[in-house]
Order: sequence, then structure tokens, then C-alpha cells
Amino acid sequence: MEDKRALLFSQKNTCPGCEKPLTLEAAVVDHSHATKKVRGLLHRSCNAAIGVLGDSAESLMIAVKYLQEKK
Repeated sequence: MEDKRALLFSQKNTCPGCEKPLTLEAAVVDHSHATKKVRGLLHRSCNAAIGVLGDSAESLMIAVKYLQEKK
């Protein structure tokens, strides 16, 4: 719990996935499925979105392009 608190403090109580405020209670641990290394704390929905996209920056960029084109 102390590690989680320290990590959240280092993130300035913000979710790096959406840049919105994040509380200790709402934070879930995000990790790389390839390396098993902890990347940070995210909202559950941000963590799920990354997981659904297969931890792929390329897939995320494709989704961003789609959203930009379909305004």
C-alpha cells in the first residue's frame, strides 16, 4: 500500500491515461504484459482501454486517427 501511495504521489495524483485526478481508492496498477513491469497507476477504465487495444501504441494511434476523422 505504501508503494502504491508513493507511486500515486509521484504521478501528482493524476492518471497518466486521461490526465484527470486519481485517488488511491480508484487507482489500479497498470503493467506491461510483455515485461510484467509496473508502468503506473490508472483509472480502471483507462487501464481497460489500454488492455483492449492490446498494449499497442500502434492500435491506439489508429483509434486516435479514427476519432479525429469522425468528429
